[in-house]
Amino acid sequence: MADAKVVQARADLQATQTNLERLTVRAPVDGQVLQLKVRVGEFAQTGVLAQALILLGRVDPLNVRVDVDENDAWRVKGSASAVAFLRGNREIKTPLKFVRFEPYVIPKTSLTGDSTERVDTRVLQVIFSFDRGDKPISVGQQMDIYIDASETKPPGAPKDGPKK
Repeated sequence: MADAKVVQARADLQATQTNLERLTVRAPVDGQVLQLKVRVGEFAQTGVLAQALILLGRVDPLNVRVDVDENDAWRVKGSASAVAFLRGNREIKTPLKFVRFEPYVIPKTSLTGDSTERVDTRVLQVIFSFDRGDKPISVGQQMDIYIDASETKPPGAPKDGPKK
């Protein structure tokens, strides 16, 4: 009788562990919760949602997406040095490391509304990365990026500079 109770207890334990596994939500990737739009006890609708309930991402290293006007895209090289400055505090800066080009030129989505800005502006997106370290930089914060294009010359320009 005691052996039957032990077998029953093990089966109950296995069933409880299985139920617990089914009720546990796990992230598909390693990362940090960046934004949480649902709390314990709230109803979370299933199916396709207009907005994600949880925004998850990696924060080390941080990536920055730079929009380069298509007229200047030819000037940007993967080997060019770049520096990011935090908006609002120019003293907080960090060197950037080139990651990749998004090779498809797209319409610019963040228009400023300036009267001189063209609404048909198209941009090449360049991805850079940097280590945040102890800098007070948050995910999603806008930065001013300066890419050194001094090594580039316009197409057709002489290689040794202008001739006298």
